[in-house]
Amino acid sequence: MKGTVSTTQHIVVFQVAGLACALRLESVAEIVPMAALFSPPSRPALIEGFLNLGGAAIPVVRLDRLFGLPEREVELYTPMIVIKSKSGPLALWVERVLDVRVIDASSILAVEPRHSFNGCVKAVVGTETFPVHLLAVERILLDKERQCLAEFQSREQQRLLGLQSGGTPE
Repeated sequence: MKGTVSTTQHIVVFQVAGLACALRLESVAEIVPMAALFSPPSRPALIEGFLNLGGAAIPVVRLDRLFGLPEREVELYTPMIVIKSKSGPLALWVERVLDVRVIDASSILAVEPRHSFNGCVKAVVGTETFPVHLLAVERILLDKERQCLAEFQSREQQRLLGLQSGGTPE
């Protein structure tokens, strides 16, 4: 018997400034509740700050700012979705996580890369209630933004290491 091809995908559905978005579940490392962030001076506007997650400095990006959407006020339970990416973990600050869903491949409508900034929306998923924009993790940030984040993340990681060892960061 030949192997079967799965026609379903698991996605994490969330809201950013009222816009329904999703990521493939395998791209999500974890979802964390609101936490104190370190916000270094002169950080780029897209970085809200850094999350200390088990001693790792994880940059936190506000998708509402990145997408040019109206900013929402931070609430007590505003979540962050920590995603896996080739350049390392990244946390996305979202308005709320709505659901983890199993979707059928027939409900996925591919989006041409030229129809979204940097091709970050790879598909629109039709659900029973509203359309959901399926994001491509590797396309959320521009290369230059990734480089900038990596530089800030390296500095923040050094600061954390200095604090853990009782010394001062260089």
